[in-house]
Amino acid sequence: MITLEICAGSLVSAIAAAQGKASRIELCSALTVGGLTPGVGLLQTVKSLIDIPVHVLIRPRAGNFTYSKHEKRCILREIEACIKAGADGIVIGALNADSSIDTDFMKEAVYCAAELDCTFHRAFDLITDKTKALDEIINLGFDRILTSGGQQSAWDGREIIRQLIVQAADTIEIMPGSGIHVGNAAQIVEYTGARAIHTSAKGSNSATDVSMFAAEPETDAVSVRNIIDNLEKFS
Repeated sequence: MITLEICAGSLVSAIAAAQGKASRIELCSALTVGGLTPGVGLLQTVKSLIDIPVHVLIRPRAGNFTYSKHEKRCILREIEACIKAGADGIVIGALNADSSIDTDFMKEAVYCAAELDCTFHRAFDLITDKTKALDEIINLGFDRILTSGGQQSAWDGREIIRQLIVQAADTIEIMPGSGIHVGNAAQIVEYTGARAIHTSAKGSNSATDVSMFAAEPETDAVSVRNIIDNLEKFS
């Protein structure tokens, strides 16, 4: 069975993901800037309404993934708050100025997360030596890596993703993400050998509001279900 993780940027999207029978949710906010840590109130509400695992993006600001000591303190406090609010996992990543992994801080973050599932997010795609980085992330104790293979989309990076999956050899899950939709999900799984994929599965926005405050399209339960149906042959 292929794991389908839905990136949900709102309560509406999280509920739609569960209704569509997604395997798991990555909960975040501010998807227009690549995602930020969601509020604790949102996490608590989502956990009270759905019964699939909820992993929480831990990212205190937009921009790069090189954090100051004060930002790192904030990140650790966010992890602690997510644990208390019932999160099932965290999604995190931090780099040094040279785009290598900030291994000291990542070790601290994984320790802070205690028994929670830990995903290293697409900061991985900024790293030049992905072979070395994969080994480092395994040694840090992460459960998976979310990656587009360093390209704009997972389809464009499919060859690198396939190589990473071979290298990982079941020691860690390599999860393709970025630009995955109902039209290419099965092809990406077939080409790379991935056993999990990550997508927002957005539908068309039915809202008629065209003001500066208009909402982004939300996850659509039908789109989630259609992707799952297309992946059934890999069960």
